Amino acid sequence: MLEFEATTTDGEALTSEIFADSRLTMINVWATYCNPCLAEMPDLGEIATMYEKTDFQMIGIISDVMSDASEDDVNEAKQLIAETGATTYPHLLLNESLYMNLVGAVDAVPTTFFVNQKGELLGYLMGAQAKVTWTSLIEDLLAELEYPRT
Repeated sequence: MLEFEATTTDGEALTSEIFADSRLTMINVWATYCNPCLAEMPDLGEIATMYEKTDFQMIGIISDVMSDASEDDVNEAKQLIAETGATTYPHLLLNESLYMNLVGAVDAVPTTFFVNQKGELLGYLMGAQAKVTWTSLIEDLLAELEYPRT
């Protein structure tokens, strides 16, 4: 089970309890220097608004901006989030909790994880994807959560 405590770029505290809010949570790990990450963020911003919150939610984790980063580094990340239109979902600053429980296993960015309401890992995908790929995967996972395989 994935557990964490973290702070968003806006200073809001979030914990893994957020998973209980939706049947499916998509966690996109990205970096400010990663062009493929930034290129897919406009689509992710749109996808985050396409579903009822009780069904689906999205969280970003900025893998190269720590929670104790300078104000300039946080502002750079916030500017990139705004420029890419990915303001429709929260972005977490990296800390020890996130690193130890999730990001430390990431070999490349972007890497995206999917978890259920209990915080159980359903799967992950490395690399940037097209909007149609993400929505198809989300639909498949939501259907599987509704009608689990026996």
